[in-house]
Amino acid sequence: MNERGRNILPVIGFIILIGLVLGGFSIAREINGGTITKQNTKNSSDGEIDETSEISTKNRNKISIRSVSSGINVYTHDEEQVRAHFYGNFTTRDEDAVPYLEVKEDGSIVSVRIVYPKNTQLSISGNATLDVYVPGNWDGQLEISSVSGKIAADSITGDKVGLQTTSGGIEIGKVAAGGMFSTHSISGKSSIDKIECDEGNFRSTSGRITVGSVVSRTINAKTVSGRIEIKMIAESADIESASGEINAAFDNSFNTFKARNVSGKVKLAIPHDSEFSIEAKSMSGGIDIKDFPVKISTSKNNELKGQVGNGDGSIYISTTSGNIEVSKK
Repeated sequence: MNERGRNILPVIGFIILIGLVLGGFSIAREINGGTITKQNTKNSSDGEIDETSEISTKNRNKISIRSVSSGINVYTHDEEQVRAHFYGNFTTRDEDAVPYLEVKEDGSIVSVRIVYPKNTQLSISGNATLDVYVPGNWDGQLEISSVSGKIAADSITGDKVGLQTTSGGIEIGKVAAGGMFSTHSISGKSSIDKIECDEGNFRSTSGRITVGSVVSRTINAKTVSGRIEIKMIAESADIESASGEINAAFDNSFNTFKARNVSGKVKLAIPHDSEFSIEAKSMSGGIDIKDFPVKISTSKNNELKGQVGNGDGSIYISTTSGNIEVSKK
């Protein structure tokens, strides 16, 4: 062999070695999680993400969906499986740090999440989205959480349903939960059109909570800074706001209603035939019980106690700075 041939052999060997290493990385990523099935995958240098994956929900009792820096859209279908599609644009100085979709089985849990392989100078554009399709008759536990992204769905079901966002809103059409339904939003508004559950819990650190209609045994709602607006059929409700108006309405007779507000008014609308006892306190604001023949036991500048009819229901409302109004629905 001539001198030139001997010199080129190490170069060819080096190229083959690099190809094997890169191929190994690709295979390792493809089988990460064991049960992942990826299709149509594209994490290219032009800044596009397009990944899909699916997994069966048979013999599973929980679906967990987590995302960072991208919105989550939840859809229902007639199949016993979860399908996920992660797509959008990204900018990064390190292609190895591009986020990717992971769908896997973790015991009895189906896990869908967006994974960031390493910390880097990475940003995801507003077009980055995670679409997840879940069984339309799902009766297990469903947990959805997003950091810096909105959670949206037309309809979701489950025995226990929990939604959580940090710097993102929640927009849901209809919820059917056999047990508890809960939302927790940090810096984002929550809006749900219709809910059926055994227990409803709504939390917001900085954002409005709006519930068009909720049928539940008990309801708890709390916001640090934001308005609470809720219409309900429930046995009891406990609502609290540090800074924001509380606007609540019962469509049925009720056992107890409690509301506390530091800075903001409280308005409660109840059926015209309601019978209840009431205790209302406002340090700086008026108290107005409209349209009801209240038998007053205590009446001061900032406090009122009384009863309507047999007093079956119980109303307690307290504000530090804001008016209190109870009226017929």
